Amino acid sequence: MPQLHPIPLLLPSKPSQQLMRSLESYTAEEIKMLKEKQKEGFIHILKPSPSLKDKKQRIREKWEEALRRKFYLPQQKAEFYYYTIQKEDFKTSGFVGGCDLNDFVKGRITMHEKTYSKRVAHMTHYLKKVRIQAEPVILIYEEQSKLTLDLTAIEKRPPLHAFSLDKSEHRLWVLNAKEGKLLKEWSSVQAYFHLADGHHRVASLRNLAKLDQQSYLLSCFLVPQNQLQLYSFVWYLKGKLNKRLRTLLLDLFAQLKVEIFDIEKKGKETYALIVKLDATFYGLKKHFSDVPSFLYQTLKSKIPGLLARLDYVPDTEWDINVKRWETCDLAFFMQPISMELLFNYAKSGKNLPAKSTYILPKLHTGFLVSPLH
Repeated sequence: MPQLHPIPLLLPSKPSQQLMRSLESYTAEEIKMLKEKQKEGFIHILKPSPSLKDKKQRIREKWEEALRRKFYLPQQKAEFYYYTIQKEDFKTSGFVGGCDLNDFVKGRITMHEKTYSKRVAHMTHYLKKVRIQAEPVILIYEEQSKLTLDLTAIEKRPPLHAFSLDKSEHRLWVLNAKEGKLLKEWSSVQAYFHLADGHHRVASLRNLAKLDQQSYLLSCFLVPQNQLQLYSFVWYLKGKLNKRLRTLLLDLFAQLKVEIFDIEKKGKETYALIVKLDATFYGLKKHFSDVPSFLYQTLKSKIPGLLARLDYVPDTEWDINVKRWETCDLAFFMQPISMELLFNYAKSGKNLPAKSTYILPKLHTGFLVSPLH
């Protein structure tokens, strides 16, 4: 059974002026603007100036400087927390704590996506030098049975932190001793939890634990499945498409009997997969639920070498912006998989390709910072 543990957090003194989205979601120009806007922001830690040869060491130094300058509150003792994110039409609430890496090894916390080995190696060395977890991973629980915590009563108390950011309201409470005991007991009788977001961070911390020959707690945000929103990624080509690959793709489209359609007209929802090749859009109506695996396996077997050239961006609308993609030679747009399929894969030990699912909410970097001890 998975076990949730209390965890120490280092919290920002002015969160609305310090936090940021995931670094990879910013353009270079947006990063520049953020650094100018947020003088005490976490962006100055992740993108330090001047940038030295040993960037990881510089990031660690900037973090220590932020602590000295009291941009972050004194370290809290290990606690359980209750955290809510309220947007205009959707609320996510759950518990912040730590989970044992052995729970992943033993299948008590399941996973559904593969990881990129190079990225895991890079993040492992990053964690070894920087020694902080800048945001928790997100875990899902299915069952609320035996969870006797009175969440309404908790929300009536003054929060430890309350702020507005990115059109959402954030509230964080510390659980008292009785509430923490109830949460820990409840977690220990669950059949499993499931990792929703953070596969590379889990793999990286497991690597670090092996290197250091010691155990670490992975910081996590545990939420019920009905408070998450499941989307997909767009896989797209980095650079230009050569004649050989274009010919192979057209041959593949003929085999799959894909349809050419007018992207400006209605009907996108009838396709499981849409492909932009040059200025033409193709739709595949084949009925299958696992589009990412189908696409991955097809490209791997039919067009070797193409997968390594693909990059990815989140897609939360299933609404193809023609202008945004007009200069891209090749892009694959996938309808999101279902939560049911995601759970079935996790429970059966199967894995989707990396970057198959994009799950919201995404936690802000620099808010729930946990030190590695």
